[in-house]
Amino acid sequence: MQDNKTLIGGNWGSTGKIFWNVNRREVQRILPPLEKRGSLRKSMALSPDDKLLAIDTGGNDIQIWNIETEELVAELTEHENRIYSLRFSPDGGYLVSGGSVDEFYVWDVARWEKQHTLIGHTSSVEAIAFHPDGNSFVSSSRDGTALLWDVETGKQISPLPLPETLEDGSLYRGEPNEIERVINGGNLQYKKYQHIQSIVFSPCGNWIAGGLGTWIADAVINEIRLWDTETLETRMIFLLPHGCIRPWALAFSPCGKYLVSGVWWKWGLERVPIHVWEMSTGENIHTFWGHVSDVQDLAFSPDGKYLASAGYDGTILLWDVKTYI
Repeated sequence: MQDNKTLIGGNWGSTGKIFWNVNRREVQRILPPLEKRGSLRKSMALSPDDKLLAIDTGGNDIQIWNIETEELVAELTEHENRIYSLRFSPDGGYLVSGGSVDEFYVWDVARWEKQHTLIGHTSSVEAIAFHPDGNSFVSSSRDGTALLWDVETGKQISPLPLPETLEDGSLYRGEPNEIERVINGGNLQYKKYQHIQSIVFSPCGNWIAGGLGTWIADAVINEIRLWDTETLETRMIFLLPHGCIRPWALAFSPCGKYLVSGVWWKWGLERVPIHVWEMSTGENIHTFWGHVSDVQDLAFSPDGKYLASAGYDGTILLWDVKTYI
Protein backbone atom coordinates (compact mmCIF):
# COMPACT_ATOMS: atom_id res chain seq x y z
CA MET A 1 0.00 0.00 0.00
CA GLN A 2 1.04 3.65 -0.45
CA ASP A 3 1.92 4.09 3.24
CA ASN A 4 5.08 1.96 2.74
CA LYS A 5 4.08 0.10 5.91
CA THR A 6 1.46 -2.41 4.78
CA LEU A 7 1.91 -5.48 2.61
CA ILE A 8 -1.11 -7.43 1.30
CA GLY A 9 -0.77 -11.08 0.35
CA GLY A 10 -2.84 -14.17 -0.22
CA ASN A 11 -2.43 -17.86 -0.90
CA TRP A 12 -3.99 -20.56 -3.01
CA GLY A 13 -6.99 -22.22 -1.41
CA SER A 14 -7.97 -19.22 0.71
CA THR A 15 -10.05 -16.15 -0.17
CA GLY A 16 -8.80 -14.10 2.80
CA LYS A 17 -6.09 -11.53 2.04
CA ILE A 18 -3.58 -10.95 4.83
CA PHE A 19 -2.54 -7.40 5.74
CA TRP A 20 0.96 -7.33 7.29
CA ASN A 21 2.59 -4.47 9.15
CA VAL A 22 6.03 -4.48 7.52
CA ASN A 23 7.83 -2.63 10.32
CA ARG A 24 6.53 -4.89 13.09
CA ARG A 25 6.46 -8.06 10.93
CA GLU A 26 3.01 -8.99 12.19
CA VAL A 27 -0.47 -9.60 10.80
CA GLN A 28 -2.85 -6.65 11.13
CA ARG A 29 -6.01 -8.34 9.84
CA ILE A 30 -7.49 -10.63 7.22
CA LEU A 31 -10.03 -9.42 4.65
CA PRO A 32 -12.69 -10.65 4.10
CA PRO A 33 -13.08 -11.75 7.73
CA LEU A 34 -15.01 -14.89 6.71
CA GLU A 35 -12.91 -16.97 4.36
CA LYS A 36 -14.17 -19.07 1.51
CA ARG A 37 -12.01 -22.09 0.74
CA GLY A 38 -11.95 -24.81 -1.85
CA SER A 39 -10.58 -23.32 -5.09
CA LEU A 40 -6.91 -22.87 -5.89
CA ARG A 41 -5.99 -19.70 -7.74
CA LYS A 42 -7.49 -16.45 -6.46
CA SER A 43 -6.66 -13.00 -7.85
CA MET A 44 -6.90 -9.62 -6.18
CA ALA A 45 -6.49 -5.95 -7.08
CA LEU A 46 -6.02 -2.88 -4.88
CA SER A 47 -7.53 0.44 -5.96
CA PRO A 48 -5.02 3.32 -6.42
CA ASP A 49 -6.37 5.18 -3.39
CA ASP A 50 -6.00 2.06 -1.18
CA LYS A 51 -9.71 2.16 -0.32
CA LEU A 52 -11.04 -0.86 -2.25
CA LEU A 53 -9.89 -4.44 -2.61
CA ALA A 54 -11.25 -6.57 -5.46
CA ILE A 55 -11.11 -10.30 -4.74
CA ASP A 56 -11.76 -13.31 -6.91
CA THR A 57 -13.59 -15.63 -4.53
CA GLY A 58 -12.60 -18.79 -6.36
CA GLY A 59 -16.01 -19.20 -7.94
CA ASN A 60 -17.25 -17.11 -10.85
CA ASP A 61 -17.75 -13.86 -8.97
CA ILE A 62 -15.71 -10.84 -7.85
CA GLN A 63 -16.19 -9.25 -4.44
CA ILE A 64 -15.36 -5.58 -3.82
CA TRP A 65 -14.47 -4.74 -0.19
CA ASN A 66 -14.07 -1.40 1.54
CA ILE A 67 -10.73 -1.80 3.34
CA GLU A 68 -11.40 0.74 6.10
CA THR A 69 -14.91 -0.41 7.05
CA GLU A 70 -14.46 -4.08 6.02
CA GLU A 71 -17.84 -3.91 4.28
CA LEU A 72 -18.77 -5.71 1.07
CA VAL A 73 -19.37 -2.91 -1.45
CA ALA A 74 -20.35 -4.90 -4.54
CA GLU A 75 -20.40 -8.37 -6.03
CA LEU A 76 -19.83 -8.82 -9.78
CA THR A 77 -21.36 -12.00 -11.13
CA GLU A 78 -21.09 -11.79 -14.94
CA HIS A 79 -18.26 -14.32 -15.27
CA GLU A 80 -19.39 -17.85 -16.08
CA ASN A 81 -15.99 -19.48 -15.50
CA ARG A 82 -12.90 -19.06 -13.34
CA ILE A 83 -11.35 -15.62 -13.03
CA TYR A 84 -7.62 -15.29 -13.72
CA SER A 85 -6.75 -11.58 -13.57
CA LEU A 86 -7.97 -8.31 -12.02
CA ARG A 87 -6.67 -4.75 -12.40
CA PHE A 88 -7.88 -1.25 -11.45
CA SER A 89 -7.13 1.68 -13.77
CA PRO A 90 -4.67 4.28 -12.38
CA ASP A 91 -7.50 6.76 -11.66
CA GLY A 92 -9.64 4.07 -10.03
CA GLY A 93 -12.50 4.59 -12.46
CA TYR A 94 -12.39 1.15 -14.05
CA LEU A 95 -11.78 -2.45 -13.07
CA VAL A 96 -10.76 -4.96 -15.75
CA SER A 97 -11.30 -8.67 -15.17
CA GLY A 98 -10.12 -11.59 -17.26
CA GLY A 99 -11.28 -15.17 -16.98
CA SER A 100 -10.81 -18.60 -18.45
CA VAL A 101 -11.89 -19.29 -22.02
CA ASP A 102 -12.27 -15.74 -23.44
CA GLU A 103 -14.27 -13.89 -20.77
CA PHE A 104 -12.88 -10.36 -20.52
CA TYR A 105 -14.74 -7.34 -19.08
CA VAL A 106 -14.33 -3.65 -18.20
CA TRP A 107 -16.38 -2.47 -15.18
CA ASP A 108 -17.48 1.07 -14.30
CA VAL A 109 -16.40 1.45 -10.66
CA ALA A 110 -18.79 4.32 -9.87
CA ARG A 111 -21.87 2.22 -10.71
CA TRP A 112 -20.34 -1.28 -10.60
CA GLU A 113 -21.81 -2.03 -14.00
CA LYS A 114 -20.20 -3.84 -16.91
CA GLN A 115 -18.97 -1.20 -19.34
CA HIS A 116 -17.48 -3.37 -22.10
CA THR A 117 -17.16 -6.98 -23.14
CA LEU A 118 -13.81 -7.33 -24.90
CA ILE A 119 -13.46 -9.65 -27.88
CA GLY A 120 -10.01 -10.62 -29.14
CA HIS A 121 -8.43 -13.44 -27.16
CA THR A 122 -9.41 -17.06 -27.73
CA SER A 123 -8.19 -18.46 -24.40
CA SER A 124 -7.82 -17.43 -20.75
CA VAL A 125 -6.65 -13.87 -20.01
CA GLU A 126 -3.57 -14.37 -17.82
CA ALA A 127 -2.44 -10.79 -17.10
CA ILE A 128 -3.63 -7.17 -17.40
CA ALA A 129 -1.57 -3.98 -17.12
CA PHE A 130 -2.60 -0.33 -17.47
CA HIS A 131 -0.56 2.43 -19.06
CA PRO A 132 0.23 5.01 -16.33
CA ASP A 133 -1.98 7.60 -18.07
CA GLY A 134 -4.97 5.27 -17.64
CA ASN A 135 -6.16 5.60 -21.24
CA SER A 136 -5.07 2.18 -22.43
CA PHE A 137 -4.17 -1.23 -21.10
CA VAL A 138 -2.58 -4.42 -22.38
CA SER A 139 -3.73 -8.00 -21.85
CA SER A 140 -1.99 -11.32 -22.40
CA SER A 141 -3.58 -14.70 -22.98
CA ARG A 142 -2.80 -18.40 -22.91
CA ASP A 143 -3.48 -18.35 -26.67
CA GLY A 144 -0.07 -16.67 -27.15
CA THR A 145 -1.36 -13.18 -27.95
CA ALA A 146 -0.98 -9.81 -26.21
CA LEU A 147 -3.42 -7.02 -27.13
CA LEU A 148 -3.52 -3.26 -26.49
CA TRP A 149 -6.96 -1.75 -25.70
CA ASP A 150 -8.61 1.65 -25.35
CA VAL A 151 -10.33 1.60 -21.93
CA GLU A 152 -12.90 4.29 -22.76
CA THR A 153 -14.24 2.66 -25.92
CA GLY A 154 -13.35 -0.96 -25.23
CA LYS A 155 -11.87 -1.16 -28.74
CA GLN A 156 -8.71 -3.06 -29.56
CA ILE A 157 -5.87 -0.74 -30.58
CA SER A 158 -3.33 -3.29 -31.75
CA PRO A 159 -1.77 -6.66 -31.01
CA LEU A 160 1.78 -6.64 -29.68
CA PRO A 161 3.96 -8.12 -32.44
CA LEU A 162 5.95 -11.22 -31.53
CA PRO A 163 8.56 -11.85 -34.24
CA GLU A 164 10.15 -15.26 -33.77
CA THR A 165 13.72 -14.01 -34.23
CA LEU A 166 15.02 -10.43 -34.29
CA GLU A 167 17.10 -9.42 -37.28
CA ASP A 168 19.26 -7.17 -35.12
CA GLY A 169 21.25 -9.47 -32.84
CA SER A 170 22.41 -6.52 -30.73
CA LEU A 171 18.92 -6.30 -29.19
CA TYR A 172 19.46 -9.54 -27.25
CA ARG A 173 20.88 -9.55 -23.73
CA GLY A 174 22.15 -12.61 -21.91
CA GLU A 175 24.84 -15.25 -22.06
CA PRO A 176 26.71 -15.23 -25.43
CA ASN A 177 25.99 -18.89 -26.14
CA GLU A 178 22.27 -18.37 -25.48
CA ILE A 179 22.17 -15.35 -27.80
CA GLU A 180 23.92 -17.30 -30.54
CA ARG A 181 21.55 -20.25 -30.14
CA VAL A 182 18.45 -18.06 -30.40
CA ILE A 183 19.73 -16.06 -33.37
CA ASN A 184 20.40 -19.34 -35.20
CA GLY A 185 16.81 -20.46 -34.63
CA GLY A 186 17.57 -22.94 -31.88
CA ASN A 187 14.20 -22.56 -30.19
CA LEU A 188 11.77 -22.12 -33.10
CA GLN A 189 10.26 -25.61 -32.76
CA TYR A 190 8.77 -24.59 -29.41
CA LYS A 191 7.41 -21.18 -30.40
CA LYS A 192 3.86 -22.41 -30.92
CA TYR A 193 3.68 -23.30 -27.21
CA GLN A 194 5.00 -19.95 -25.97
CA HIS A 195 2.73 -17.43 -24.25
CA ILE A 196 2.95 -14.34 -22.03
CA GLN A 197 1.89 -15.13 -18.48
CA SER A 198 2.95 -11.74 -17.04
CA ILE A 199 2.95 -8.25 -18.54
CA VAL A 200 3.69 -4.81 -17.04
CA PHE A 201 4.12 -1.16 -18.06
CA SER A 202 7.11 0.85 -16.84
CA PRO A 203 6.22 3.72 -14.46
CA CYS A 204 6.85 6.35 -17.13
CA GLY A 205 4.88 4.35 -19.69
CA ASN A 206 7.55 4.08 -22.37
CA TRP A 207 8.13 0.31 -21.97
CA ILE A 208 5.94 -2.78 -21.94
CA ALA A 209 7.64 -5.87 -20.49
CA GLY A 210 6.32 -9.39 -20.97
CA GLY A 211 7.58 -12.69 -19.59
CA LEU A 212 7.40 -15.41 -22.26
CA GLY A 213 7.62 -19.11 -21.53
CA THR A 214 5.86 -22.42 -21.85
CA TRP A 215 4.48 -25.19 -19.70
CA ILE A 216 6.76 -27.64 -21.53
CA ALA A 217 9.50 -28.21 -18.97
CA ASP A 218 12.37 -28.76 -21.39
CA ALA A 219 11.54 -25.95 -23.81
CA VAL A 220 14.26 -23.31 -24.11
CA ILE A 221 12.16 -20.30 -25.10
CA ASN A 222 12.13 -18.40 -21.85
CA GLU A 223 12.67 -14.68 -22.33
CA ILE A 224 11.60 -11.22 -21.21
CA ARG A 225 10.58 -9.06 -24.14
CA LEU A 226 10.51 -5.25 -24.06
CA TRP A 227 8.30 -3.29 -26.43
CA ASP A 228 8.44 0.43 -27.19
CA THR A 229 4.98 1.72 -26.18
CA GLU A 230 4.77 4.25 -29.02
CA THR A 231 5.79 1.98 -31.91
CA LEU A 232 5.12 -1.46 -30.32
CA GLU A 233 8.43 -2.60 -31.75
CA THR A 234 10.60 -5.01 -29.76
CA ARG A 235 13.50 -2.97 -28.34
CA MET A 236 15.26 -5.62 -26.25
CA ILE A 237 15.00 -9.27 -25.27
CA PHE A 238 16.49 -10.57 -22.02
CA LEU A 239 17.46 -14.22 -22.38
CA LEU A 240 17.46 -15.97 -19.03
CA PRO A 241 20.52 -17.83 -17.73
CA HIS A 242 20.63 -21.54 -18.48
CA GLY A 243 18.30 -23.56 -16.27
CA CYS A 244 15.77 -20.74 -15.68
CA ILE A 245 12.24 -21.32 -16.94
CA ARG A 246 8.96 -19.38 -17.07
CA PRO A 247 9.78 -15.77 -16.06
CA TRP A 248 6.18 -15.29 -14.98
CA ALA A 249 6.69 -12.72 -12.22
CA LEU A 250 7.70 -9.18 -13.24
CA ALA A 251 7.90 -5.79 -11.51
CA PHE A 252 9.42 -2.44 -12.41
CA SER A 253 11.07 -0.41 -9.69
CA PRO A 254 9.17 2.84 -8.94
CA CYS A 255 11.96 4.86 -10.57
CA GLY A 256 11.65 2.78 -13.74
CA LYS A 257 15.39 2.14 -13.99
CA TYR A 258 15.18 -1.54 -13.07
CA LEU A 259 13.07 -4.56 -13.92
CA VAL A 260 12.90 -7.54 -11.57
CA SER A 261 11.92 -11.02 -12.74
CA GLY A 262 11.21 -14.27 -10.93
CA VAL A 263 11.18 -17.75 -12.46
CA TRP A 264 9.75 -21.16 -11.70
CA TRP A 265 11.53 -24.01 -10.00
CA LYS A 266 13.24 -26.55 -12.23
CA TRP A 267 14.64 -29.94 -11.32
CA GLY A 268 18.14 -29.52 -9.92
CA LEU A 269 17.63 -26.04 -8.42
CA GLU A 270 18.07 -25.75 -4.66
CA ARG A 271 17.01 -22.10 -4.73
CA VAL A 272 15.05 -20.17 -7.34
CA PRO A 273 16.61 -16.92 -8.64
CA ILE A 274 15.14 -13.43 -8.82
CA HIS A 275 17.00 -11.36 -11.41
CA VAL A 276 17.48 -7.59 -11.34
CA TRP A 277 17.87 -6.06 -14.82
CA GLU A 278 19.18 -2.56 -15.51
CA MET A 279 16.98 -0.99 -18.17
CA SER A 280 19.60 1.33 -19.65
CA THR A 281 21.96 -1.54 -20.49
CA GLY A 282 19.82 -4.67 -20.26
CA GLU A 283 22.36 -6.23 -17.92
CA ASN A 284 21.53 -8.60 -15.05
CA ILE A 285 23.16 -6.57 -12.27
CA HIS A 286 22.16 -8.72 -9.29
CA THR A 287 20.45 -12.01 -8.43
CA PHE A 288 18.58 -12.80 -5.21
CA TRP A 289 18.33 -16.42 -4.04
CA GLY A 290 15.76 -17.42 -1.41
CA HIS A 291 12.66 -19.30 -2.53
CA VAL A 292 12.79 -23.07 -2.86
CA SER A 293 9.87 -23.18 -5.32
CA ASP A 294 8.28 -21.08 -8.09
CA VAL A 295 8.33 -17.30 -7.68
CA GLN A 296 4.66 -16.41 -8.19
CA ASP A 297 4.60 -12.64 -7.73
CA LEU A 298 6.80 -9.58 -7.13
CA ALA A 299 6.06 -6.08 -5.82
CA PHE A 300 8.14 -3.04 -4.83
CA SER A 301 7.28 -0.78 -1.93
CA PRO A 302 6.18 2.65 -3.23
CA ASP A 303 9.45 4.23 -2.04
CA GLY A 304 11.49 1.56 -3.85
CA LYS A 305 13.41 0.47 -0.75
CA TYR A 306 11.96 -3.02 -0.47
CA LEU A 307 10.97 -5.85 -2.79
CA ALA A 308 8.43 -8.48 -1.76
CA SER A 309 8.47 -11.87 -3.48
CA ALA A 310 5.82 -14.56 -3.13
CA GLY A 311 6.61 -18.24 -3.63
CA TYR A 312 4.55 -21.30 -4.44
CA ASP A 313 5.82 -22.75 -1.16
CA GLY A 314 3.54 -20.28 0.68
CA THR A 315 6.29 -17.90 1.79
CA ILE A 316 6.65 -14.17 1.19
CA LEU A 317 10.19 -12.84 1.39
CA LEU A 318 11.04 -9.17 1.94
CA TRP A 319 14.28 -7.93 0.36
CA ASP A 320 16.22 -4.75 1.16
CA VAL A 321 17.19 -3.59 -2.34
CA LYS A 322 18.71 -0.19 -1.50
CA THR A 323 22.24 -1.61 -1.71
CA TYR A 324 21.76 -2.99 -5.20
CA ILE A 325 19.63 -0.46 -7.09
